[in-house]
Amino acid sequence: MNRKALRPEHVWLLIGATALVALLIGIGSYAATRYHASTDLMSQIEPRFARLAGLRSDGVRLRTTEQALSANLARLAYGPEGDPAQTGNAALQQLRTAHGLKRVAGIEQPSLART
Repeated sequence: MNRKALRPEHVWLLIGATALVALLIGIGSYAATRYHASTDLMSQIEPRFARLAGLRSDGVRLRTTEQALSANLARLAYGPEGDPAQTGNAALQQLRTAHGLKRVAGIEQPSLART
């Protein structure tokens, strides 16, 4: 058989076409990898987004419940006459009164009135 030799311009065209095909395969592989990573990320985020959307739709109910809890806390923990900032002091004073102690210059001493 008589085989013809490739001319130099054909060799360069073959090398360029091979490089182009390799580049397209690399770009396609990169795009497929990014697509799969994105779909995995979306499948992880989707339940969180749905939960947040549910909380957002129940916003009025949550605010109402929070206001009711705040009112109960103020009523049950602080009492109607108390200042929330003075709750600890009032509780300590009630304990001192119950045990007959009085506070003098930062020192708790037994009451002199007690016999």
